[in-house]
Amino acid sequence: MQGSDHLGSRVPLVLRVIPAERQVLARLLDRRLTRGADGILWELVDATADETAWPAGVALTRPGPDDCVTVSVIAVRDGESAAACADLLRALIAVFRGRAAQALLVVTAEESVISTLRALGFVPAATHGHDLYV
Repeated sequence: MQGSDHLGSRVPLVLRVIPAERQVLARLLDRRLTRGADGILWELVDATADETAWPAGVALTRPGPDDCVTVSVIAVRDGESAAACADLLRALIAVFRGRAAQALLVVTAEESVISTLRALGFVPAATHGHDLYV
């Protein structure tokens, strides 16, 4: 996974659970990530950046029934491209495949995220309407 720096060159990105001291950055990036948000906060960050650097993207996940995982928030920093959203989703897919999750369910009504999901092969869940992608 790689993102772009201010000069346009590619930098290595890693997905990690957000340490408690960095969760304020996630909350500033997306107001849906309140202190009481239920689940695990993830961040996609430049592996070489210092601890105060903004994440390229964040996500909130929670385990569901039957070894499924629900992603309820996906957010990328203003100015980041659809590529950052795709990088974040690919990293989440890799993590949960490694953990043998049966499905990754993404709840969203954001068109930019939906187009990225579709490009990655996600489809609308028939029983949950247009807001849930599998």
